[in-house]
Amino acid sequence: MLPRATVGSLGVVAAVLAVSVLLLDAAAGLLPPDGLVGWVTAGRLVLAAGLLGLVVAGVRPRDLRTRLDAPVALLVVVSTATTVVGQHPTAPLRGLLTLVATYYLVVGLLRREPGAARALGLAALAGLALVAAAALGQLDDGLAPFGCRTVTFADAPCGPASWPRTVGTFANPNVMAAFVLLVAPLAALVAGGIRERTGRAVVATLVGVGYLGMATSASRGAVLGAVLGAVVLLLVRAPARRRGGRVVLLAPVLALAALAGVSALGPAVLASVEIRNQAWQPALSVAAEDPLLGVGLGRAGVVVNAAGDGALEYAHTHDLWLNWLVETGVLGLLAVGLLTAGSLVTAAAAARRGDPVASAALVALVGVFAMSVADHPANTSRVALALWVVLAVAAAREPARWRGPAPAGAPVRQETPGAAADAPAPDRPALAVPRRPG
Repeated sequence: MLPRATVGSLGVVAAVLAVSVLLLDAAAGLLPPDGLVGWVTAGRLVLAAGLLGLVVAGVRPRDLRTRLDAPVALLVVVSTATTVVGQHPTAPLRGLLTLVATYYLVVGLLRREPGAARALGLAALAGLALVAAAALGQLDDGLAPFGCRTVTFADAPCGPASWPRTVGTFANPNVMAAFVLLVAPLAALVAGGIRERTGRAVVATLVGVGYLGMATSASRGAVLGAVLGAVVLLLVRAPARRRGGRVVLLAPVLALAALAGVSALGPAVLASVEIRNQAWQPALSVAAEDPLLGVGLGRAGVVVNAAGDGALEYAHTHDLWLNWLVETGVLGLLAVGLLTAGSLVTAAAAARRGDPVASAALVALVGVFAMSVADHPANTSRVALALWVVLAVAAAREPARWRGPAPAGAPVRQETPGAAADAPAPDRPALAVPRRPG
């Protein structure tokens, strides 16, 4: 028989490979989406293999506890209720359960093997490169199914002064941009495990190319989300004694940038908001008619189109939280709101201690949530999977209790004058969550 430690290591490898395959599938759609037998898909088989790997690795149920368990459970219960009571198709519910299982797979993996965060970053880097390469290659293919935009992100006829909106490996420019927002910060983690400057430069270049690919989508919300994520991280990571100074220095810079942005992008943004408003108004009317259980998972677009004037058709309500309100009622909105706030606070707390993995998760979450105010890219399964992976990364960095002790060995911010910058985050202990005696 193999030694117990070897068996546990094999289980960890299986879990790492499973999450990596799922991330690559989210990036490029590698696995067949149709069921192999009934509702059993290739992706769910990979997920099951990863969960089995956690069991083999010795991960126990209490290792999976996170601060977000309550809103996750509420979301599952409400979604099940609206599906059963409304007698709606069960496929969207199965999709949600798959995402929740992926969330706990990532949590269990990072609790068992904290150093696996960089392995996930490597998978994110590979996926990012695939998406960016496809997007950049579409600039000169002569096709523009989503039209063209100028440097001010205004819609314009295709020509020398504009470029076609790219989609990468996705079916929509905004969906592609949201995926990049989620995985690019995780991909940047790979540089932390490389000592050579040239290696770090290669990783930085690939991440930069990823953001360049996102820019070719000409998604206004994605660009705003990326900038906002960077600003939030800068403020959170600033030591307490210097945070006020940074705010003072950043305030005029941000004010000037905002004025310039409004001048350049104002007309385009206003036009975009006007179009979104044509979905928001009927969506609010639909939500008011069925506030308890909503209209059912995956049905917001159909119902909103029926309630609208028919001028435009929508696949969703163009707002993440409004979409959940329409589909699952006020309790579903409460669950998603708690998930949003809880994940941001959790990631910010760990990032404040100098945790690089939590910092990456914070940038990703701020970016995609900012974009989701006027869009809902997580309505697609591939972006939704990336979002739940990032939620899990953020949740795994902190103990389950809100007032619990910081993870053993976590990097500690030095606040004394003249002290060194953030202590480096060692691979294994930095993420370990202390277990209760017995």
